[in-house]
Amino acid sequence: MMDNLNQSLDNDFQAFVWEFEAIWSKLVKATALENVDFLKLTKFVDCLHVKVRDKVKIDGPCTYEEAVAYAQSRTKKLLKKQQAKQVLASPLVPKPITREELQVIQPFVDAHVVAVDRRDDNVEMIPYGPG
Repeated sequence: MMDNLNQSLDNDFQAFVWEFEAIWSKLVKATALENVDFLKLTKFVDCLHVKVRDKVKIDGPCTYEEAVAYAQSRTKKLLKKQQAKQVLASPLVPKPITREELQVIQPFVDAHVVAVDRRDDNVEMIPYGPG
């Protein structure tokens, strides 16, 4: 049952915890486990994403609740790092203007070009130099 459960960074962390809790409660009801708290903590850590699991194992939370809280904070930090890497890796070329954006931009540009053209009509040529 728990062998197929693994945390994915693409999904909601809380949903992962709820799924773990549901499977754990079925497992406890079906078997007469001893040392349930330690086993629950161990199984939870084993189901975490590899990068999160390593941090949790190093810092060694004492209880299941501490492990959940710490794993959640590590997951958030890991996701922020991944997002920052994606932003840095993305090209600095601006995205092409969509058709809808062009429909908004074009009248604005046209109005300003016409206004500039009208101002040019009012400018008088002043001869340069001695006249």
